[in-house]
Amino acid sequence: MLYYTPPPEIDALRPSHAHHFRGNTSVTMGHFHLADFYAYAANGSANDKHTHRLQGYTYVNDKHFHRYLGNTGPAIPAPDGSHYHMIDIEVNDEPFITKGNFYSTVLSIDRHTHRLTGPTGTGIGYEDVSFFL
Repeated sequence: MLYYTPPPEIDALRPSHAHHFRGNTSVTMGHFHLADFYAYAANGSANDKHTHRLQGYTYVNDKHFHRYLGNTGPAIPAPDGSHYHMIDIEVNDEPFITKGNFYSTVLSIDRHTHRLTGPTGTGIGYEDVSFFL
């Protein structure tokens, strides 16, 4: 049986990892929402300008929440050799609430959006690739 072994110079430089983000949306209609999530894992290094997909929903505030879907900005090198990404997305304009096991649009609240911006933390969950070396 043959096993594929990626070239060490590729995987060692572009390890799989994720990033944590926690921040507030912009204030719209007198309220904001908290977002707390992990961006999907991706292979990348501090210098290759990779991005991560993200999706989720904000915490409930003002009796509703919003969904979001997007990408981080490209990797930004940090002085210690790690990296982070900037988040700059707009949440879905439809206010939701959960009812039972499904989502329901809140019709008593006007549609509106919020911006979700700020830096992620540095990469987490790196896989040990030393066995390739």
